[in-house]
Amino acid sequence: ELKEKRNSMHYMFQSLMDFDLQIGHKIVHKYKRLCEHNGHNTVADDRRLSSESVDKWTAVRFGLCFGTFLKESGWYELSKDVFTQAIQLYDTNELRTNENALRVVFECNWKLLSVLNSFCYFDAAMDQMRRIQDMIAEYDMRSHPDKCNLSQVYAEFAQLFFFQSYYTESYKWAIESIQHLSPITPILTVIDVYRQAAKTAVVKREFKRAETLINQAMILCKDTFDVTEDQNKYSIGVIHLKLADVFLDYGFYLLNVDLISHSVKLYEMALEIREYIFGMNDNSVTNLLIAITHEELGYASYVHEYSSGNFLNASFHANKAMSIVSQLVPDNHLLLASAKRVKALILEEIAIDHHDKEEEQRMLIQSRELHLSALDMARKAFGETNVQTAKHYGNLGRLYQSMKRYNDAETMHLKAIRIKEKLLGTDDYEVALSLGHLASLYNYDMHCYDKAEKLYLRSISIGIKLFGVGYSGLEYDYRGLCRVYSHLRNEERLHLYMNKLHNWKHLRDSITKSVRESPPIKDLHTMQRLSPQQIIALIELQSN
Repeated sequence: ELKEKRNSMHYMFQSLMDFDLQIGHKIVHKYKRLCEHNGHNTVADDRRLSSESVDKWTAVRFGLCFGTFLKESGWYELSKDVFTQAIQLYDTNELRTNENALRVVFECNWKLLSVLNSFCYFDAAMDQMRRIQDMIAEYDMRSHPDKCNLSQVYAEFAQLFFFQSYYTESYKWAIESIQHLSPITPILTVIDVYRQAAKTAVVKREFKRAETLINQAMILCKDTFDVTEDQNKYSIGVIHLKLADVFLDYGFYLLNVDLISHSVKLYEMALEIREYIFGMNDNSVTNLLIAITHEELGYASYVHEYSSGNFLNASFHANKAMSIVSQLVPDNHLLLASAKRVKALILEEIAIDHHDKEEEQRMLIQSRELHLSALDMARKAFGETNVQTAKHYGNLGRLYQSMKRYNDAETMHLKAIRIKEKLLGTDDYEVALSLGHLASLYNYDMHCYDKAEKLYLRSISIGIKLFGVGYSGLEYDYRGLCRVYSHLRNEERLHLYMNKLHNWKHLRDSITKSVRESPPIKDLHTMQRLSPQQIIALIELQSN
């Protein structure tokens, strides 16, 4: 009943914001004025924020509750202002002698970090992380972990490094957060800890560990929100935003282990929850969390529909994401860069199959503008040597190939490969992706068949090592190699890879059928809940 009331509050606040985006700013401004003018009152009473004055303790508790509500709803800028104001109500000397105030102010601090992470204020987030570390040391919080939720704090540290593509550092903090879990840790914190650790394991290509971690998050959701499955259909007893978070992260895991159709299903389930809570299924709602879900679903749909060439569904979600995000953030915001990337990828694929050459060129030029804008924002946010920047270079390489700017395409792909290999090593999935794209350029357009052969073979080797011989991406490399050996008149190798392609098709058909007949979340009914200590022991044994 309480959860339903909170969902109703989210819906009502969203309705107000859809009517006038300034309403939220006006409420936050009122809170700031109350804090500034009356926050130094020390008289404990139960006056409300609508009165002429309010004591400091009431103000800081309201700031924590209101800031948390805004954070849950995706109104990060407003949440940031509320938490910042609440934190300033107490000075260091007061916190030393007031344990309750210290607990609330500390929670405001780590939730502020979460907001800065989510809204891509990474420089400010790094400063905030250091302030939190100073508080932990100054107030000896490690000696009282039950009073400060260090597990959640360390999960936020992990998220900060994850967003910046510092995956080793992120994984270190993710494991630290699991180690600090205890029997009294709030269940939603435990879910957050496991799902963040799972995401980090995914990008480190530790898929067995990622599966263990995301399944543990899902087990907790099953029990907490009464999730059941019958004949591949899911029923949810308690609709909650946290469940949408876990569905998104489960979809991310599935997308990265080549279970793409299941990934799309999980993203759709997450979108359905968020649209229900914020808009009662009204698809005109202007909410950042809904936009982010559309973007991720758009990208998963793009990958899923790549071989068919039908990008209607992907295009719908990408356009929806762009439309919402552009109303909520400045033109140079990194969240907009992410939405632009997805839209540009889809535009390019639609363009190259378009029957009208003028329309094709128009769409390719639009795609280029989106990619260049996204690259510029990524370089400013992350610098040149970053995985995200490298991805944008790779995307531009593919686009320039479509635009017949082959030398520019080669330059972009080589930049992407150089950065990815430096940061991720020579056998990472991202490296294989760029190798395959450069091989395609050499094979189909620049006729450098010897170079193409070497790159295809490397890409295949990495793909099989990570995903096995049934990996969906092998089709393009096998087809490419067949064309290479045909031009090189190497009949023996041509027949070898034609047979590999033939065997791959049979295996892939079997895998596709098996996936179609299985539920997206495997073994939901039989999953066993493990203790944090058991999870740590298990993932130490697990490795790809």
